[in-house]
Amino acid sequence: MTLQSKNTGHIWYIHNPEYPGEGECVIFHKHRASQPYHQHGRARSLGQAVKSIKGHDVFQMNGRKRS
Repeated sequence: MTLQSKNTGHIWYIHNPEYPGEGECVIFHKHRASQPYHQHGRARSLGQAVKSIKGHDVFQMNGRKRS
């Protein structure tokens, strides 16, 4: 599944290599469409992957210090 955050504009790709069965999801991330994806992490389920993405959005919007 590919999605884009409305909050940050970041693009996410969630891959379950065991689909259509249940299995661990691999989360890939990029900041702009022109950039390549990098692995952001893993999650035990799609719900956990979405929760991780939401947490990343909160961090980007509130916790990341600008340099």
